[in-house]
Amino acid sequence: MQRSFPLVIVFSFFMHGDKFPPMSSCAGLGGIICDWHFILGRAGLLNRDQGIGNVVWCAGFAVIAYSVFRGISSAGEEKTESEIPS
Repeated sequence: MQRSFPLVIVFSFFMHGDKFPPMSSCAGLGGIICDWHFILGRAGLLNRDQGIGNVVWCAGFAVIAYSVFRGISSAGEEKTESEIPS
């Protein structure tokens, strides 16, 4: 179960596409301005919201992929006495 869960998460990213509305459309949600809308608006980066979102998504995917790789590659290794918490 512990080894299959990260794979399910990665598979879910691919199946759903993880698409979100542009951050500029957050302002239309009940008149409330989202935190990202405020932050990117103040920084003058609101017109680049999709690119920033894509970079953040790719970074998250890379972390998940690396974690799965490390988990699979270290699954058969035995721990030494110094690595076992007491």
